[in-house]
Amino acid sequence: MQWPGVLWPGRGAVAGLTALWLACASQREVTRLVAGTREPTTHMSALQARLGGTKVSDAPAWVVVQSGNDIIGVRLDRAGGRAQTWRRTLRVTEPPVIGASVVVFGSGPSFVALEAQSGAPLWSVPAHGAVLLAATDDGTFTALTLSAPHGGQRSLVVYDKEPRERLRIEVETELGAPALLGAPALLGGALLVPWGRYFLSAVDVVSREELGRAHTLTPVTHALWVGGELFWGGPPWLAFANADNTPYALPRRPLPGRVEAGPERSVGADVTRLYVRPRARPEPQRDDFYMGTHGRIAFGLDRERGALRWVIALPGRVLAGAALAEGFAVCDDTGGLRLLGAADGQTQAQLQLVPPRRLAPGQPLIEACAIAGGRAFSGSAPEPRQPGVSLLEQLSQVLSLSDPELSDAQRFLARELAARPEAEATRVLIDLVSRRSMDHILQAEAEDLLATRRNGQDYMLQALSRTGAFGGDPTALPPIAPLGEALAALGEARAAPFLAQQINHPAYAPEAVARAAAALESLASSAEYGELSVFFSLHRTHADEPERAAAVSSIGRILLRVGGEPGRTLVTFAARDPLTTPDVRAELTRALEVGAKPPEAPPGATPPGGPPAVPAPGKVR
Repeated sequence: MQWPGVLWPGRGAVAGLTALWLACASQREVTRLVAGTREPTTHMSALQARLGGTKVSDAPAWVVVQSGNDIIGVRLDRAGGRAQTWRRTLRVTEPPVIGASVVVFGSGPSFVALEAQSGAPLWSVPAHGAVLLAATDDGTFTALTLSAPHGGQRSLVVYDKEPRERLRIEVETELGAPALLGAPALLGGALLVPWGRYFLSAVDVVSREELGRAHTLTPVTHALWVGGELFWGGPPWLAFANADNTPYALPRRPLPGRVEAGPERSVGADVTRLYVRPRARPEPQRDDFYMGTHGRIAFGLDRERGALRWVIALPGRVLAGAALAEGFAVCDDTGGLRLLGAADGQTQAQLQLVPPRRLAPGQPLIEACAIAGGRAFSGSAPEPRQPGVSLLEQLSQVLSLSDPELSDAQRFLARELAARPEAEATRVLIDLVSRRSMDHILQAEAEDLLATRRNGQDYMLQALSRTGAFGGDPTALPPIAPLGEALAALGEARAAPFLAQQINHPAYAPEAVARAAAALESLASSAEYGELSVFFSLHRTHADEPERAAAVSSIGRILLRVGGEPGRTLVTFAARDPLTTPDVRAELTRALEVGAKPPEAPPGATPPGGPPAVPAPGKVR
């Protein structure tokens, strides 16, 4: 039996596999996963057959938040005032994590466990300075993933209800989030441990014996329960109960910042978190989406191609999310939780987890949030559905926000906008480029993207025709550089009079004028001679900057091409005038020399004046 993407160990010693050995340290038994050659006693395929039917019930979804020293539990299958079920006030030093039925958090020198449904205290154990990363439980045992301070060695500790430490696993490499199987066939629970990035070991909690091990071809970061079924991987995921399934993979595509889909709780400004609901068997007639969050931006993606489907800006920074059967649950630091539609991102239900109160500027209402998947809002009336907002409108709304913390996400969304085939996307890009309060890096990238557009000419011409009050700002001017380059690539001659008029405006930067003048070289006609000759005469004597000199030289070449004899006379005088800047004079002289040369005749053509005379035979000249 073989799973896709998995290499199974044989009976003999196999190089590169990892053995499990037991040791005693600090008066407690420690199971260390280290490099070795010892073969496990049971193959993972046998374990899969033995435990493949293990499932968990699809219980109500829960969210637990930390607000100051308050820990608050909320059921997500209830609405309004019935949603919040309990609140406990304790000293909180480590943010809460949530398993199937327990909530664990740091309180001073200890880790404290509460019952998820009631908030009743279950147990407290010494923390020994460790950092709490994740928790999982099966109703009998609770497994905690811990890390040494400052990201050191990781360990996995399993407690029973007493609480007694039943199993401790330590690794010197990466350790993912585990899953507990409450299998009645065993004396106790079985623990699936992703570790070493490419290994998955199963360990009996009571006997501390390794039941099996797999070496994967793709990274294994966590094991997770989804809709009552167990998956492992990270992406891609494999269903534990199905030996012949196809890995549930995500398409490769660029995303802002560092991308994480594992169990880590990091929600830094430079991290994109992915929330996915894998399925054991494909359903051909069902749309399939996953969600990403970055800062306070949430966006939906199509799993088949990774295409952007929707995007919204939340009031605060996203602290946690979950992929549920009904959609995506997302919690932000203003204390709000929203259930978003998977296909369109519309808010289907909304809860305020913590009552609003007066805060200092920049202070979050909640510090941490954890969500356990399950049923959500099944007994509540959905929010009234608003008229659908198109993806372009959503992009326009998010890109119009002035927030430095959104710059990375906005650059990603600007690239998505530029790739849209709709002509309306050009208008949104023009509005984005024309914002004076925008991040300079984002504005430069948006200009480059606008220059690559090959439709929406009417929006471009409309923007170029404006001479003031652009985008509601009376001092703003249209972005002539990217507009000129895009229209020149399209061969849009209607842009020439607008570009010729705009370059005479003194507010443009020299680089923008140079790029617009270069676009005019292929678009201008004799109709623009007046505007272009004015620019040429005004700037040729003080074009000291390279960009301005390039602009004057471009206009000079245009005057030679479209101006006839008056244009040649004007350029000739400028090339001989010592007041013309040296760079411009040199370029104009070259242009005049090229223009004075007769055009080269193609091979076999008859030169002007007829063919040359051929001497008569017998006569020598």
